[in-house]
Amino acid sequence: MDLTDVKNKKVGIFLNYVAASPAPELFASAIDVLIANNNDVLVYYCNEDLDGCSYNPIKASSLCAACKRNVKCIQNIFNDVDFIPLNFDAVSTKVDPKSMASFSLAAMSSIASLTKAVNEEQLNKFWRHKLSQFKENSLQLFNYFKTQISDKDLELLVCFNGRFFDAKPVVNAAISCDIDFSIVEVKKSIQPIAFVNELIHSIDANCDRAELLYNKDPAQATKLAEEFFDKKIRQEKTGDPVYTAHQKKGLSPDYLRNTKKKIIVVYPTTDDEYKFIGDEWDGSVPSSQTAEISSLCEKLPDYLIIVKMHPNQQHMPRQALNAYYDLGLQFMNCIVEPPKSKFDSYAFLFAADIVINFASTIGVEAVYFGKKVINIGDTNFSKMNIAPVCISGFEAAELILSGNFPAPNKLGAIKWGSYLLAYRSRLDKFECIDGEYFYDGMKFPNSHFNFLSLLPKLLIRILKSKLFS
Repeated sequence: MDLTDVKNKKVGIFLNYVAASPAPELFASAIDVLIANNNDVLVYYCNEDLDGCSYNPIKASSLCAACKRNVKCIQNIFNDVDFIPLNFDAVSTKVDPKSMASFSLAAMSSIASLTKAVNEEQLNKFWRHKLSQFKENSLQLFNYFKTQISDKDLELLVCFNGRFFDAKPVVNAAISCDIDFSIVEVKKSIQPIAFVNELIHSIDANCDRAELLYNKDPAQATKLAEEFFDKKIRQEKTGDPVYTAHQKKGLSPDYLRNTKKKIIVVYPTTDDEYKFIGDEWDGSVPSSQTAEISSLCEKLPDYLIIVKMHPNQQHMPRQALNAYYDLGLQFMNCIVEPPKSKFDSYAFLFAADIVINFASTIGVEAVYFGKKVINIGDTNFSKMNIAPVCISGFEAAELILSGNFPAPNKLGAIKWGSYLLAYRSRLDKFECIDGEYFYDGMKFPNSHFNFLSLLPKLLIRILKSKLFS
């Protein structure tokens, strides 16, 4: 079910993360559809009540002003809708331990998204303090929206993303009060999606939609998948940033051609997206990717194991990066290619006898091109049966040694590729054109240059890179 299917309900929308595109354009499009479907809409917004957010962790006044401008812009579009500022003055501080554990994960998810830290121990004094503030804000939001659900007879709550500290408590409040919730997001940075009573990261939700899209027109889906995988290998945009743009197409190291060993290429990924979702994530997540790779290296000494780090991992803390580099020092059969390596990721893929994947789309690409693939831990395409899922490096090594390897499921890869490229909810006034976002052809104020925001944005960038005391 999508938000566009909701009719004749009392709906509360919390404008979280609205200072930055694409959230304001997405929210405006969602409000437009909800009103058209005869829903009674209330809009809630932060009036500097929170101690910062993922866009503005330092609570800089100029960035708060950008948020307020976008709220005002949405308010001007929908001048018949009630806009309600958050008010924590009379909010209860009581919460059960299970909810507090969920809020702690949500707060850490926000911090990890900003800093790429993989655990709380990697945070310095500033980020530990911010983590504490985000936990407290989550508790306030949870109890505030529980009260609003009761006082306003709300039947559905809407927020952006769903896993951050300013969204998880909104979802939890809806669940606690036995009403519906909806998560809005932008898939692959292009297509708007608005799930109801399902997380954006849900394996079931994504796989079901991929199947439905394919079944509508298999021939067209196959054509879209071909376009998607062709663009990926050509380093062309499919929505997300082209992470391989710094690599030289076709460039590969001599050791890749000269080895007489069978080759396993491992593609790790950043930890922040799946590790901190919590119980709502309907899959397994390795506690340590490097530990699972270490198990592979120990059990498979006769293979050359190449760890091709994801370009986005360059933003990880130095301690986390060193854990990868140490693999190459510890094991004679392991070579680690750093995130900034100029070698072509796809040169490794085509040279591989086996590909090991951690929650990355390149695992689907490898299957599409006929490679044997093992996922360690679940991904949001796990239930497409594209490739086997192992819960650990040890289990993956046992599968390799058994020789009982399932054939690559290219049809599953086709279904997923077409889904990534084409699936969207029916938020028709939302558009992404050449990387810029629009609502009904209009750009929001935050998209324009603002000199006053330069200094706080620079400070945030510096703080992101300084995790340790």
